[in-house]
Amino acid sequence: MSATEPVDTENKPAPAGKDAELEQRRRKLEEELDQYAQAGVVSPGLLRSAKWLSRILYMAMAALVVFLLFSGWGKVSQEDFDTAVKNRDAWAKKAKDLEDRTRAVEQRLSDLLLDVARSESTRRETEAQIQGPRAADAAVAQARALVERAWGEQAYSRHWRELLARAEPHAHGDAKSGAIAMIEQAATAPARRRIELLRELADFGDAGVGAAARGLLISDNQTVKAVAALVLARLGRGEDMELLDKVAAETAHPAAAREMYFAASLLALDGLGAAVPAARAVDYAEYWLRFALRSYEGGQRELAARYRAAPDWARLELLALLAECGDADQEDVMRQVASSDRPGAERIVALRWLAARRMAPELLRALAAEEGAVGAEAKKALEP
Repeated sequence: MSATEPVDTENKPAPAGKDAELEQRRRKLEEELDQYAQAGVVSPGLLRSAKWLSRILYMAMAALVVFLLFSGWGKVSQEDFDTAVKNRDAWAKKAKDLEDRTRAVEQRLSDLLLDVARSESTRRETEAQIQGPRAADAAVAQARALVERAWGEQAYSRHWRELLARAEPHAHGDAKSGAIAMIEQAATAPARRRIELLRELADFGDAGVGAAARGLLISDNQTVKAVAALVLARLGRGEDMELLDKVAAETAHPAAAREMYFAASLLALDGLGAAVPAARAVDYAEYWLRFALRSYEGGQRELAARYRAAPDWARLELLALLAECGDADQEDVMRQVASSDRPGAERIVALRWLAARRMAPELLRALAAEEGAVGAEAKKALEP
């Protein structure tokens, strides 16, 4: 009979005495075997073997742990430990140094921002000076130099025309070609040599020099155009005035345009030819020179009107020219500018003009109460 098969005890007679006790034990054992079989254990020996195997494995693992602990496996050597400690301390020091440098950089940045703020304040103060007295000085000096140059050129032109009248152009071959070559040479020559070349230019005569200069007004070389314009001014023919103004208006190069307007103003001031045409919307002081120096014809009123209408970049030089040439009729204009919200340089030019003529003392006293360059200039003007 298999250990897994149930035992039929129901139809067997119960033994008596000792046999009955053995029979009872046998039944219990069979019932236990039946329970083990139902639980999946085929035999008690196998179960006992499993228990012992479990105990042996547990003891083996315990022994292995004890062995590993005493053998030093997994431990860090003292050298490695010391190295790790040193590395930790080094990293801690580096971190502290980095933190200190960061704080130092932040402090320097803060100081730099403070310096920038101070520099900006200084820059604004310097800019106020540049836009105030210094700019006013420069503008007035430029206007004065322009006027003095005009008078000097007029005087020399009369002398040069005397040389022109004594010229013998036929002695120089093709007078026009020779004049063109000399004008082009003068355009790039040093100042002293340039003066000599333009003086010698008179030897080619009126016709040859005039034809050469008018032809060179269409040159692509702006310096040559400027010299040709000056030559036409020295020739003194009034009909060239409109030609110079026309070419100047079509010239994009500011320096060359100014020179052509200057030459046309010289012709207008000479009064040797055509009448001065009506004023145009030009913003160069060289153009308005012809009006500034003709106060008896109302030219200064036209200059004053142009000053008001001109763009900001041109207003200071036009006002300086008006201040250099203006007569007592310009008091109202100067009062308005001095008490306006125009840039400091323009106001200083105006109040200096008033102070030099002992005009508007009450206005100067009011301006002296202001802060900044204008107030300082007004205080200076009121000093005895």
